[in-house]
Amino acid sequence: YYRWFGVMGRRFSLTHEEGGGLGWGVTGSLCDIHRSKQLALAREAAIAREQATRAKAHILAQLSHELRTPLNAVIGCLDLVMQAMAESDGHGRSGGDRGARGNRGGACAADSECGY
Repeated sequence: YYRWFGVMGRRFSLTHEEGGGLGWGVTGSLCDIHRSKQLALAREAAIAREQATRAKAHILAQLSHELRTPLNAVIGCLDLVMQAMAESDGHGRSGGDRGARGNRGGACAADSECGY
């Protein structure tokens, strides 16, 4: 357990009435500043938490954008490939509904009949 204290003091010289020096002494005061120090530390911690939260949100937003952009392109290309494969099979299926985005499990009657 610890406690914060503020100390203020000064040094002074001790003299004898007859002009001889006796040395020096210290005078001062001791104040309990524990509560105010705790509040200041709590404010600093709250500011640090807020800054960390903002940084985290910014990074996640950037990361989300950086991942979504290329993934959208890949998904779009997969849709085109699935559509081209369906047209080349001659079954006239549209890859837009059942391709990479639509029926992800591939569980439809036409798929099982065609051996997909």
